[in-house]
Amino acid sequence: MALSFFYENPSTWADWLIARARSPGERSQRLELMTSIWTDLDPTTAGRWLIAQGLDGSAASAMWRFATSIAANHPAEAVAWAQSIPDENMRQRTLVQVEDRIRQQHPHRADELLNGATHSQP
Repeated sequence: MALSFFYENPSTWADWLIARARSPGERSQRLELMTSIWTDLDPTTAGRWLIAQGLDGSAASAMWRFATSIAANHPAEAVAWAQSIPDENMRQRTLVQVEDRIRQQHPHRADELLNGATHSQP
């Protein structure tokens, strides 16, 4: 039932769920869950929503999830997201995973995509 409501109005449901997080850890888990579900449906809107939540340390795992999810279809954006993760360990882990995914999906253009990726925040 809750997921059917999410599919009808993802932004409202995601905002409601995040607003009710009782701790930074719970917020982090909920951000990652919403990002995971939403990115498959509409990555552009999911990315905008994630930015609006504030890209602090509690968003690092959701940012990892988003970057690795979009790497195959939006490699430059995935690298930019990975580079913007505030937690150093999560950032490095994500960059390795994004690079691996890009090399799998775009073997002939991987170096170009990885070297030409923007270094700005998403």
